[in-house]
Amino acid sequence: MNFAGLVTEIRPITDMISGLPTTAVTWRVYATFSGKLAANASVTTIYGNAEYPLLISSASGFYQSATGGNTVNHIPCGASDASLRYDSFFTIGSECFSNEVDLRVTPGFSFSSFNETTNASLSTSNGAIYVLPGNPASLAGADFRVLLMQLTTKAAVKPTALINLLGDNGMDDDDNEWWAYALPIPDPALIDCNENQVHDAIDIALGTVRDCDLNGVPDSCSGGDLSVDCDGDGVPDACEIRLGTATDTDSDGIPDNCQCQGDVDHNGAVNVDDLLEIFIAWGDSNPGEADLNGDGEVNSTDLCLVLDGWGTCL
Repeated sequence: MNFAGLVTEIRPITDMISGLPTTAVTWRVYATFSGKLAANASVTTIYGNAEYPLLISSASGFYQSATGGNTVNHIPCGASDASLRYDSFFTIGSECFSNEVDLRVTPGFSFSSFNETTNASLSTSNGAIYVLPGNPASLAGADFRVLLMQLTTKAAVKPTALINLLGDNGMDDDDNEWWAYALPIPDPALIDCNENQVHDAIDIALGTVRDCDLNGVPDSCSGGDLSVDCDGDGVPDACEIRLGTATDTDSDGIPDNCQCQGDVDHNGAVNVDDLLEIFIAWGDSNPGEADLNGDGEVNSTDLCLVLDGWGTCL
């Protein structure tokens, strides 16, 4: 038997989406395989029957994109809607819909409780989500795994589950089928840059650490002084620069709006003396302070910075 169990990965949330709570966490659940023929193994069915009901639930509810759906058939590849990256959906193999995807659902299979705003669940004792045997999307392939579902909980708590699977071991003989029953969603591998024994994504969702640039990494692991807020807007300067909400033309770590833009001689005003400094250093190999944008030379770009800041200092 090539089936090696389930694994869970957390997909970092790196976008600000209307309706997606800052406390949300996106969980991806895979079936994994091992052995010489693992690449040929597959999953054909996620199911529940009278003996082994299927159950997946979250007390906080699952995030649902307004443009998504309950299965991968509603997640178009290449879609520009960022909310689809975090939609909660079921699949067998594919993370978006393409021509090779042929995911099907048995009659009477209801997703109504799955879409509840709280206490959401999916349960059945007589239904299945499946692909036909041999569907190329269902093969484990080079990474020896098959994506089964993406579940974005609105709180940083792993969903509870009893998952039943039917698949094929991919060997060249009959009776290759394998079954797995009542599988829980396992804990993901620990990604913990600050070594506090909490997954970074959970830390961010709980608000115990900050991820101001939305890169999925706690700011304390990204470098930069997060105690300085020169304009007093409540967002550290390093965060504003990373997010692009503040410019730092000379790359000195201080937002331009907190500096006297174009003040070459640092006397608190932008005037003709700064213009003269630009012309004196124009084309020099060692331009000094006149190189306002820090690109190693003084040219029309630096001149524009002086003219744009003329007579003003913040």
